[in-house]
Formats: sequence, C-alpha cells, structure tokens
Amino acid sequence: MNRKNELEEALKGAYRVFGQWADIYQWEKKRFLHSLELLARFGGDFHGKKIVDLGSGIGITLKALNLLGAGAVGVDKLVFSSEPSSIYSVKDFEKLEKIWQENGLKVFKADLAFDKLPFGDESFDAAICDAAIEHLPVAPRHLFSEVGRILKPDGIFLVTTPNISSFWKRMRFLLLGRSPNWDLKDYFENWNNFRGHSREFTKKELSDMLAWSDFEILLAETRNVFRNKERLLSRNSQKAVSQIFEFLSLPFPNMRDTVYIVATPRK
Repeated sequence: MNRKNELEEALKGAYRVFGQWADIYQWEKKRFLHSLELLARFGGDFHGKKIVDLGSGIGITLKALNLLGAGAVGVDKLVFSSEPSSIYSVKDFEKLEKIWQENGLKVFKADLAFDKLPFGDESFDAAICDAAIEHLPVAPRHLFSEVGRILKPDGIFLVTTPNISSFWKRMRFLLLGRSPNWDLKDYFENWNNFRGHSREFTKKELSDMLAWSDFEILLAETRNVFRNKERLLSRNSQKAVSQIFEFLSLPFPNMRDTVYIVATPRK
C-alpha cells in the first residue's frame, strides 16, 4: 500500500468510527486528507510521534492520526455539551464521549483564543490547526505563541483556513456585490453566541502572522479542497456556481479556496 492509500484508509476508518456524527464532515474529506499528506511530507513517519490537533471537533483527524501510529490528542471547546448550542454542538454528547473512550481518544477542553494549553513546554512533534483560526473572536496571536511553546524545536505546525481572496469570493463580490464574509444574518442574529467565521485570511496574511510569532515558513499554498461533482449538480445555485469558479481558479495559485501553511519554530 502506498503512502497516500494508507492515509486515505486511515481517514475512512476514522469516519466509520464516528458514524452519524461524521455525516456533516463528509464535504471536508479532501481538506483532512491533504492535511495528513502535508504532515507526512514534512514530519515523516507518524509512528511514535506526539501530535496535537487544535480545534479537533469530534475527533476525525485525531482518530486517523492514531490509526497511523501517532500518539495524538485533541483540544476543542465548542464540541463539549457544557457550551451553548451551535452548529458544532453534538447531540447525545455522552455517546460521543463513549466513542472517545472506546478508541483511546483524549480531547481536552480549552479556549484556543485565550487559554494556556494544558501541556508542558516542547511536548509535541507536530501541531495541527485545521480550519479553526477563522472562528476565533480575536487574532490568533495567543494561540500561535502557545503552539511555539509546546512544540519541540524542530516541530511542525500545520495551519489551514479558508482563503478570503479565493477566485470565487472575488467574483462573488465583483459580480454580485456579495460580501466574502460569513452570512450577515447569522452574524447579526447570533451576536451573543456567534460561532461562524470572525475573520478569514489570505495566504500572505497567515504567513505574516506566523512569521511575527517566530515561525519559519516551510510551505505556503492555496488548494481547492471543496470541489466535487455533488456540489456542481446541487439544486443550490450558489453551490453549483461556486464549483465553476473553483475550476476557473486553477491557473491562479493564490486564489484557491483553502490556505495551507506549514511552519516550524524559528531557531
């Protein structure tokens, strides 16, 4: 089995473990897979590596990493039942906790924006923050500082976030006059419990923030991870049109839908 097939099988196995709870994450498979590919490319063999998944949600990537031989733990806040209801809330949270226990998964509750992470200095070989910083109510300065603290000197930090300057968002703004930001009605009506995207970033902006946080950038790219036939054939016209612009963005390396940055603590 080649490396990509191994990663795909681990991810499929993780989805099977979470069953119905993984349904809303079906459209994120390509993003999860490319994150695993980059971790493997820059971090080497997963076996025995200590990895922390920051914003781990229900734990799909976490389970995949452990199936690949890593000793991975998660950190999240919104998934816990003690938090106000949101799009990330889990019904029957006790059953999710049982899945965690049966699979040896550990998810710590912490607020990535403000809390000190519950780990010692230089504890991890790698950290991943996959599509989480856009939900923080403040700039990720504290989070990046904490990651620098808990990573080993040669550790790998993988960060992903939606690309606010994607080709589709540019065209939506230019042609339709629609903001590239999160849905205004959701933002307006849920101001006291807003869980959408507080701010999205360009590739350069995310690279700059990491550089200002004493990280060296090893890779910075944008990639289309939400392109699929189901969306192209969707009855939702916006989803269908977005797929056309996903294709049209291919010649423009900075205008694809998701930003991926791989960094390491600056020596």
